[in-house]
Amino acid sequence: MVSSHVIYVAVPISVIVALGLLRKWRSRSWAKCVTNTCLRGKTFLITGANSGIGLETARALVKRKARISIELDLASFESIEKFVEVVKAGFHKIDVLINNAGVVVPLKEDQKTNEGFEIHLGVNHLGHFYLTQLLMDLLKRATPSRIVIVSSTLHERGKINFEDLNLRAEIEVAKSGKAGRHNPGYCNSKLMNVYFMRALADQLRGSGIDVNACCPGFCYTNLF
Repeated sequence: MVSSHVIYVAVPISVIVALGLLRKWRSRSWAKCVTNTCLRGKTFLITGANSGIGLETARALVKRKARISIELDLASFESIEKFVEVVKAGFHKIDVLINNAGVVVPLKEDQKTNEGFEIHLGVNHLGHFYLTQLLMDLLKRATPSRIVIVSSTLHERGKINFEDLNLRAEIEVAKSGKAGRHNPGYCNSKLMNVYFMRALADQLRGSGIDVNACCPGFCYTNLF
């Protein structure tokens, strides 16, 4: 007879082993940045650099002597406009714009931006869209330059309803306690990131501005 103590220990160990194997399988296609090229004289603008992926990115860039600008509230168009005014007063060019900031909020909370947009739509997509347009002249001045949009493989679960971008129907479902496992607001915003990247890359083809989207993979942050 197997003791209850053995079973109690075996279950957590099996879970840990399974997670380790899953990570190893997923990491087959991952790559690690090993370059230490000095970035002195290069200006990077990173949204969401006060924590998580953005913070670690900023730290890595600072070690390589890059100039960093990070403070911004994407939930307000007015804040974005004021931020851009400050950036243009302090920098004559932007070499790399990293649209990294993001929020994950339970839909049942029904949070909105200052302009009244559903919070994931407003912060994760529209805020970055607006910021990118306002900084385009500085990016063109720095060519060859780059725009990086941090998305997620959860974009594959996005289903955008252009008749209900603010997700009123899904929010009511969430308030009733019947919400599914994945947050449709977040998933949709990540799909919008991918669409934005593709459209912007087509628009800027030949301009000297490279546009990419990326999934950061498994990362332990304050969002997840």
